[in-house]
Formats: sequence, C-alpha cells, structure tokens
Amino acid sequence: MGTWIKEGGSWKEATIGSVKVNGKWVASTDTFMKVNGRWENTSAMPTTMDITIKSPKKPNVVAGSSNALVLADGVGQWKVLGYGNIASIKIIRNELDDSELITDIHIHKLNTVISIGGMCRADAKQSNLKTFVIDDNAMGTQITSTLGMFSSCRKLETIDFGDNDYSRVKDFSLMFQDCSSLVTLDLSKFMENTKGDNFHQLFNGCSSLVCINILDTSHVAHSNWNTQQMFHGCTKLVHPDAATQQKISTVNVGFRYEKGSAC
Repeated sequence: MGTWIKEGGSWKEATIGSVKVNGKWVASTDTFMKVNGRWENTSAMPTTMDITIKSPKKPNVVAGSSNALVLADGVGQWKVLGYGNIASIKIIRNELDDSELITDIHIHKLNTVISIGGMCRADAKQSNLKTFVIDDNAMGTQITSTLGMFSSCRKLETIDFGDNDYSRVKDFSLMFQDCSSLVTLDLSKFMENTKGDNFHQLFNGCSSLVCINILDTSHVAHSNWNTQQMFHGCTKLVHPDAATQQKISTVNVGFRYEKGSAC
C-alpha cells in the first residue's frame, strides 16, 4: 500500500519520503532550506559554507542573513552547509546552553564571510572546544574581522589557520582572550603581511602560552594603532620575550618578530 496525504480537501497517493515545498510535493532526495520565507532547492545551489562540527548535540549556527542547514553526519558529528552570500558567522550563539559541548570545528569552505567570531560562550562554566582547523583555500579574501573569535575558549589546544589570505583582516582584538590552554601559536600563515591595526587584548589571559612563531605588523598603517594590553596575563611567554613584547605593544612603528623556526 502506498503513502496517502491530504491536499486541498482530498487524499492523494504520494511517494514515500515526499515533502511539501511551496505548496508542491517533491522527492525528499533533494535538499531544501527556507530563504526569505520560501523553501529553495539547495541541491542546485552553490555551497558557500561547509563545516564539520563534533558535538553530542545538534549545534546552533548563526550565519549572517542566510540560514544554515545542520545535518547529522555520523555519531556525534554534524555537517553544516550554507548557501548564498554569508557575510558573518558565529558557530555558537552565545545564549545557547549546548555550546560548551562542541569539541572540534573544521571549516572546509567559508568563501563569502567577512566576519568570523563567537566560537565559545563567554559565560559558559566550561567550553570544551579543543581543536579548530581551517582547510587550505577554504576562506575568501574579503574577511576583515576576527574580533573575539576564540575568546573564552579555555580548553582550546590546537589551531590551524590553513593556507588562506587573511591580509585584509583589520580587527584582531580579543581574538585569543582567555585561551588559557594554548601553549604554542603558529601565526605564520595568519599574520603574515597583515594590515590590521586593532590588536587590543589580542592574547590577554593566555596564561599557558609559551611561544608565538610569527608576529608581523611591519605592513600596518599606525594612525589608529591599538595594542593596549596585547600581552596582558601572558606570564609564561618566552617567544617573544618581555623586551620584544614591550616593543611590539608600545612603539608606534611597524615591527616583525620571527622566532626562526616553528614553536
């Protein structure tokens, strides 16, 4: 016996797995999401966001003005897909109770975003994010802000920015604030040739941080230079040493620090 559905006051036989989209029944093998009040067939749309998240519960993703599909992709793993011009992304909405359950975020594609932040809840009792990875060539060239990107990610141990173009990022403020489990940071692919000018509290509270591989501000225009409390609370930081930290955070000139080898 087939599957019967009621439409327009009468019953009709439907294909098993059919779904109703904008008043019509279509096969559920296609993927749909609601855009501006209408359901669109995303099977034929280009993907502009592709992220894998490990979490025992379904995460909430806030993707600018565009909705995001969050699909089960194995036990404790979720595939996040987005379509259209996604201007900003927060993996976790700060009000969400389940945000502290995420352990891994892996970005495969995020090529229209200009702002990325909010990986962890600021008010969470604990945030379990340990690993954050961006694939090579996953990001577009228009990203301009990483404000608070990893703020309060107190268990974060591993970050890989991949081979991407971050040269347009202007605002780095609070990016690693209170990342108290980070021991080393390789910024060779992230802060190379940066033109950013806001480094306010960039590493504030990184109490376990020992080594930063590269800090390059030699290409920065310093009219609005802000390095206030850039290394505040970095009590174990050896590379750069205290004298170099002072130079970077107080002298109004471009400066490049390179450890010489990866941390």
